[in-house]
Amino acid sequence: MGEVYFYLRLWSSHGTYEKTVGEILVDDRLKDQLTSVMREAAALARGLGVALPEDIVNVSVAKGNNFPYETKTSFQRDFERMDKPDERKLLRVPCWRFGARLNIDTPQTRELHEILNRKKPIFWEETQDLAAGSIYFPVSPK
Repeated sequence: MGEVYFYLRLWSSHGTYEKTVGEILVDDRLKDQLTSVMREAAALARGLGVALPEDIVNVSVAKGNNFPYETKTSFQRDFERMDKPDERKLLRVPCWRFGARLNIDTPQTRELHEILNRKKPIFWEETQDLAAGSIYFPVSPK
């Protein structure tokens, strides 16, 4: 389960740049930024006691090579539709909340989340504090 989450973390983030999987893989700057996001998530998981393979980041990046160059993630397709909620709160907010609790910095995750929020409002409502197990649900855009 942890490996699937990290794979999704990396590739969902690319919606920030409106690039396909292939475009991310050939752009060293973007690939490095997304790798940093995954390293942040791996540090948090390990801080929480989750056992991950040492090569989880490299393996997850390499999986992108299995997709056609023009592939878009479901996150990106959702993000491109201004009338549709997306899962950014589920993928990003836990990182900086756990980071604060564990004293692990997540600057790249915060930066990507801020970029996304400037491009599209969040259509999710939070029912309780995430540290206690928040539940997010989509709401209609206003």
